[in-house]
Amino acid sequence: MHKFDLAIIGGGAAGLVTASVAAQLGYSVVLFEKGEMGGDCLNSGCVPSKALLSSAQKGLTFKDAMQQVRKSIETIAPHDSVERFEGLGVTVIQKEAVFLDNKTLKAGDETYTARRFVIATGSTAAIPPIQGLKDVPYLTNETLFQVKSQPQHLIIIGGGPIGCEMADAFIGLGSKVTLIQGASDILARDDAAARTVVKKSLEDKGVSIHTGTNVSMVSRHAKAAITVNTNAGSFTGSHLLIAAGRAPTVHGLGLESAGIEFTPHGIKTRQNGQTSQKHIYAVGDITGKHAFTHMAAQDASLFIKRVLFGAITAKEDLKAMPWVTYTSPELAQVGLIEEKAQEKASYAKTIRVDFSEMDRAITEADTTGFCKVMLDKKSRILGATIVGSHAGELLPLFSYLIHHKKPLGSLSGITWPYPTRGEIFGRILSKHASPLLKKSSVRGISRAMYRLFG
Repeated sequence: MHKFDLAIIGGGAAGLVTASVAAQLGYSVVLFEKGEMGGDCLNSGCVPSKALLSSAQKGLTFKDAMQQVRKSIETIAPHDSVERFEGLGVTVIQKEAVFLDNKTLKAGDETYTARRFVIATGSTAAIPPIQGLKDVPYLTNETLFQVKSQPQHLIIIGGGPIGCEMADAFIGLGSKVTLIQGASDILARDDAAARTVVKKSLEDKGVSIHTGTNVSMVSRHAKAAITVNTNAGSFTGSHLLIAAGRAPTVHGLGLESAGIEFTPHGIKTRQNGQTSQKHIYAVGDITGKHAFTHMAAQDASLFIKRVLFGAITAKEDLKAMPWVTYTSPELAQVGLIEEKAQEKASYAKTIRVDFSEMDRAITEADTTGFCKVMLDKKSRILGATIVGSHAGELLPLFSYLIHHKKPLGSLSGITWPYPTRGEIFGRILSKHASPLLKKSSVRGISRAMYRLFG
């Protein structure tokens, strides 16, 4: 029996952040990772997908793009490596860990116990129950970046962020792309006007998008072609990508033996991250919340604050949790979309500025998109949507205002460099202030001050 202060299952974003800080604080830490260190984000998610998108936007060939994917992973991998974490003092066990009871883990022939446990096993690609799918060599994000030859015609089932990003990437690399979405629109949880911009961009590039289209069956032919049958007809291609969302990795952990409550949608946790066993915590995708790397990192940060530093009042802030779809143009969102904000009793107005109004966008001949901010009656931000180039880089300022409950006017003292896309914040502030300048009371105060100090 090996004893530790902290045992962590999962070497992805949440597990690595937790292990790194705990080890540097002097705790004895054991980390179990049966697959590759870095988890989904490094090996089959954020890093390879963004490398592929960037390569496509730069006009690289498929071969060169895949080489850039591998180079990106190899460059970042040392930061997440076994060697680095062992150097920090973490005991890394590259085997599957299973709970024997709520105080004991088994990995291989060895058993381990700890004062506290953290489950950070993440999520995997969700596979829909489609007739014939098990007999077809389909791809997911976990296998897509291992493809050796360029897909002649890639059929994508799923119009969420992964489906849209990969449609954008492969159409840019020269593949024919068909995207099938069961919902009435792609990116269904995003702002309607913003997703329309993304949809038009994909279609203009040549992606064939079919929304409100349900798949009934898939099959493979003698020439290795794959046919997807839907209520809108049949589509035949060379490769099939399943991009139907994520599923928390809750099976195979022995959660039942440990008395940990869970559903197929994730492990049940209290606000402080505790599971039904108070000494066992769950962080990241396994909890069934937003499946973002930065959400996993925030979960890990909260565990560190609450458990390792005793900041029991530290809370997660889902209202300020941003997300970005890295198509071209990008679609970035924080807080409520306009349709949801308008349902709030506190909703006051929406301010929108198009990039066609911004000098930097005009000089770059890249004016697609807009920034939209929804305000309450106290001028605080209920939500913000940005669609356009570098939208993800612009969004965090709105996250900051939401997190700190600051009104939009808090930006009034900032000078924005000219010409930059960041000037859009100043333009939004100007539109917000403009009606106030026309009020008789404000004009009266101004004239009085003008006479007094003029």
